[in-house]
Amino acid sequence: MPAKTSPEEFLSTFPPEMQELANELRSLVKETIPNVKEAVYSGWKLIGYRVKKGRKDAYFCFIAPFPNRIMLGFEYGIQLFDPNLGLEGDGTQVRYLTVREKDDIDSESFRAFILEAAQIALQRKT
Repeated sequence: MPAKTSPEEFLSTFPPEMQELANELRSLVKETIPNVKEAVYSGWKLIGYRVKKGRKDAYFCFIAPFPNRIMLGFEYGIQLFDPNLGLEGDGTQVRYLTVREKDDIDSESFRAFILEAAQIALQRKT
């Protein structure tokens, strides 16, 4: 069985600017949701996050790097409160925020999305 790829190894293949943005988003997720599980999902080419509550855990968000942008995505994004219409996507479930530079990261609103996404995922799990 092959060893799991670390987030650092996964991100090392992207331009330094994108690595920096991804790491900033990683920190934001981990600061917002204590004890979050972080794992590289190689097949999906992203870093995924699971929130824990007791014995349960639920997949709720991801960081998907590209050469010129980073997506902070939410598994049940369609259900998120988005009064400023900042979320992108037109599928039936997932929504995301696009980050191209440091100034695109609005920590306060991103934290609100992260927290709500984790709560929704846990509710769906019960």
